[in-house]
Amino acid sequence: MIQNIDEELSMFAHQRESDEDVDEDDMTIGELQRIKEMTSSGSDLETDTESTFEERKEKEGTTDQNTIDNLDHVQPERMYKLVLAGDAAVGKSSFILRLCRNRFYASLNATLGVDFQMKTMNVDGHIIALQLWDTAGQERFRSIAKSYFRRVDGVLLLYDVTSESSFLNVRDWVESIKDSSNKQVPIMLCGNKTDLRKPTSMSNGRGFVTTEQGDRLAKEIDAFFIETSARNNTNITEAVLNLARQLRSDEDQEIRNGGVKLSENADSKKKPGCC
Repeated sequence: MIQNIDEELSMFAHQRESDEDVDEDDMTIGELQRIKEMTSSGSDLETDTESTFEERKEKEGTTDQNTIDNLDHVQPERMYKLVLAGDAAVGKSSFILRLCRNRFYASLNATLGVDFQMKTMNVDGHIIALQLWDTAGQERFRSIAKSYFRRVDGVLLLYDVTSESSFLNVRDWVESIKDSSNKQVPIMLCGNKTDLRKPTSMSNGRGFVTTEQGDRLAKEIDAFFIETSARNNTNITEAVLNLARQLRSDEDQEIRNGGVKLSENADSKKKPGCC
């Protein structure tokens, strides 16, 4: 078994060397899937062999019907590019790790630049592939994050419910999204780390962002709103599922509108009869 693992890692390493200069906008679904496998294979092989029967049972028990793992090998009907944005330390990496691998680590290194994952989901009976780009929240990487808003389909904008500054900076992130994109981009505003917002702490006068404040801001910036916890796996899948559902609905509407316009143009070009 160890020999097979070494052979697979060697094969993935060879494939990575040949794909180093590929632009993410030019990648096919198969190539993106291969990147996902390469980035996750090394750590997953080691940790999965050491996991206990109880851990595997718990993981299987929390699998949602809309995010079944074997969907990764099903040809998706559509693919959308989602960007996770927000200040540093609001939990973007933990969010994407919980969504894609159903894992949570109390301590993670800060993202440098961008990180990439893929997730295939069953959205109301339709298989949808999602490119998930985890951007760095530090100010020095802000220009990199902006570049990923240019051709994005949707944004998961996170703030920390225990950090008022990250909540106040949401408007700045929204302006960056609007300035960088030439279309209206659906935004899912996520109040993350709700597991740390305990009633006892709130009564002590600590600065927490309430659900009402988050909902009010979402309405002001014309965004969807949900509160999440990567630690407790609360509403992580629901946030992405609802955004993907909206993207599919918007695309269907664009197709219908495009069909109407094409029909009108065709009718206008018809020459009148001679009598």
